[in-house]
Amino acid sequence: MVETYHPVLGGGEKYTRTLVLGLVSLGFRVDVVTRRSSDDLPALEIDGGVTIHRVGPPGEGRGKKFAMAWDAFRTAKSLAKDSDVVMNGGTRVLALPARLAISGTRCALALRPELNGELDGSLVLWGRRDSRFQRALLFLLARMRNRLLRRTGAVVAISQAIAREAVFGGFPAAKVHLIPHGIDTSEYAPVPAGEKAARREALGLPKDRLLLTYSGRLIEGKGLETLFVAMRSLADVPNLHLALVGSGSGQIISIEDRLRRDAQTEGLAGRVTFTGRVDNVAAYLQASDLFVFPTFDEALGMSAVEAQSCGLPAVASRTGGVPDIVEDGVTGFLVPPGESTPLAHGLRRLLTDPELRQRFAQAARERAERVFNRATSVSRYAELFRSLTVRRRTT
Repeated sequence: MVETYHPVLGGGEKYTRTLVLGLVSLGFRVDVVTRRSSDDLPALEIDGGVTIHRVGPPGEGRGKKFAMAWDAFRTAKSLAKDSDVVMNGGTRVLALPARLAISGTRCALALRPELNGELDGSLVLWGRRDSRFQRALLFLLARMRNRLLRRTGAVVAISQAIAREAVFGGFPAAKVHLIPHGIDTSEYAPVPAGEKAARREALGLPKDRLLLTYSGRLIEGKGLETLFVAMRSLADVPNLHLALVGSGSGQIISIEDRLRRDAQTEGLAGRVTFTGRVDNVAAYLQASDLFVFPTFDEALGMSAVEAQSCGLPAVASRTGGVPDIVEDGVTGFLVPPGESTPLAHGLRRLLTDPELRQRFAQAARERAERVFNRATSVSRYAELFRSLTVRRRTT
C-alpha cells in the first residue's frame, strides 16, 4: 500500500516500482494498492507481472490522499486473505488502514516510512513555527498511534535517521531493519570523457562549461532558491552552468514558474538550463561534472544516490538521510540546509580543484556500488518478507 506509485514522478515512486519488479523476478506475487492520481490511469493494471489496484477519487490535491484510505483498506483487506505480508509505504495516511486490513488474518505487516517525522509526529510541523507544547502533544499522539500498530512485524528504515526515529517512536529496535533504497548501478554509471561530451551534444547542453546538476522535483523545500543565491555569488566562475533536471508540473507546491523567471535575471541569465520532466535522468548525470542537492529535509534522496552512482562529487545538505549517501570530505561536502554561503563555498572548492573532484568522484562510485546496489536491496527485502512469513506461521 502506497499513496503514490509509478508513473507519478518521484524518487520513492521510482524505487518502489524497482522493488516490486525485483520481487516478482524472485518468484513473489505482488499487488500494489495506490491512489488513482489521474483519470487517465486505469483502476486495474498489470505492469511487469505486478497487479496495480488504483483506488479513491482521481485527481490532484492534498485531500485526495486521505479520501483514498477507505477504498485502500477494503482492497488491502481482500488481498490480505490470500497474502503473507502487507507492506505499507508512507505511514501518514495508510498505516492504520494497513493494520486494520490484516486483522483476523495470518498476514504480517511491514511499515516503511517515506519521510522524516512520520513516526514521531514532527512531520505535521514541517515548515511551521512551533512550540514545545505542540511538539510534546504531537509526539504523544504519534506514540498512541504507534501503539495501535504494535502488531507490526517490521519497520523498514531507509536511513539511519528514520531508524532512530522508529525506536524513539516506540517500536522495538529488534523490529527495525535498515534497508536503503537501491538502484541499477550499471544504468547509473560513469562514462569516459569522450562519451560525456557526446551526451552533452545529444542533450543540447553546453560543451565548454563546468556542468553542475540538480535532479528532482522543482518544488518548495528542495532549497532551489538557496541554490540560485549561491549561483549569483559564483558569478566570478564564468564557465559554470547549472542544469535543473526535473519539473514541478502537477505539484501543488511547484516553484518551477518562479525559478524560470528568476533564471532570466542578472547573475543567472544564460547560466541555467531547465530540462523539464525527462525519462533519461542517467544521461544528464553522465554528462555532468558535479551534483548539488540543497534540500531542506530528505528521508534519503534517490537523486543523490543516482548521482553518486554516476561518479559525481556532490555538495548537499546535512539533513535527514542525506549523510547516509554523501560522506562529508570523502564523496562530497555536507552543508547546513538553507544557507547559501556554505553552499557556494563547497561548490567553489570543487569547481576550482579538478584533482579533488576526481578523488571524490571515484569514492562516490565505490560507495554507491557497495551501499546502494539494487540487487542487494531487493534481496534484503525478500529475506525480510520470508522471515516474517515463517514467524507468522509458527506463532
